[in-house]
Amino acid sequence: MPGVAVLAFPSCTAHCESSEAIGMKRNYFTWRSLKTRVTLLTLLTLVISIWAVAFYASRLLREDMQIELGEQQFSTISGIAREIESRLNDRKIALQTIAKEISPKVMANTAALQTLLEQRPLLQLLFNGGVFITGTDGTAVADLPISTGRIGTNYLDRDTVSIPLKEGKTVVGRPAIDKKLGVPIFSISAPIFDNKGQVSGGSRLSR
Repeated sequence: MPGVAVLAFPSCTAHCESSEAIGMKRNYFTWRSLKTRVTLLTLLTLVISIWAVAFYASRLLREDMQIELGEQQFSTISGIAREIESRLNDRKIALQTIAKEISPKVMANTAALQTLLEQRPLLQLLFNGGVFITGTDGTAVADLPISTGRIGTNYLDRDTVSIPLKEGKTVVGRPAIDKKLGVPIFSISAPIFDNKGQVSGGSRLSR
């Protein structure tokens, strides 16, 4: 009786399905890895951009604040300078007014000079260091307050006295130690003219 030889081969269905699944997973992970890289790169770019914008904005803000602060300081200093200049001018005018009131007759009378100063208490309010008048030799002949003891003291070595006497100019001096008070004072001096326009003495206010 003839027989039949049967050869059995394993079905490729399961094997093919397994291969296809592995390929799909490999392609899936490859795609996912690329997508992740792109996402991370985009995120990194975004973070760097935000940081750069924030840094630039912070720098601009700091520069604007510095400019504004500088303008405020300049405005404040300018205001103080104007105030100081205004007060100096007021005191120069007051001193020059007093100097014009001193006639040659009064200038020749030390007692009259002293009385003239004592009748003007406003001078002590403007200059708490006092006021004194010198002759053409720079020696103080009248003083207010008289308690400072400047009468008889020569100030010709001080620019605030020598310049008005020699050049006939009103002078705003630098701070210097007063010979009698022994403390730094700030002075304004003005020349005293006679009827011929010649310098006959000097008046000095101290603060």
